[in-house]
Amino acid sequence: MQTGTGNAQSIEVFIIEENGTSRPGELEKAEETIIQRLDHTLQQDASFQATYPGARLVRIDSMRGLKDSDEGRFCLRYQFDGGITEFWGHVADRANVDMKQGIVSAAQD
Repeated sequence: MQTGTGNAQSIEVFIIEENGTSRPGELEKAEETIIQRLDHTLQQDASFQATYPGARLVRIDSMRGLKDSDEGRFCLRYQFDGGITEFWGHVADRANVDMKQGIVSAAQD
């Protein structure tokens, strides 16, 4: 299984191809940049911090058949003191966290 690292931790990375097949893989540089921005947006959100204390990113699914701006482009799985949670990430006009729907947006460059 392919892993990447972020914040000195091991992170599983899976690539979901356009045909729906899943495989362990590596993120492209542009994907890494977006993931870092999505993670930063979540980690800086007070509601996320309060709801998921000690959350750390443990898995990333990259849906390569979607555009970066499509909701669901990335799935970020976090392990926290009380279990596991997932957020669906994409690029948008502004950074935003929707705790009810489990969606995180990173601002476009």
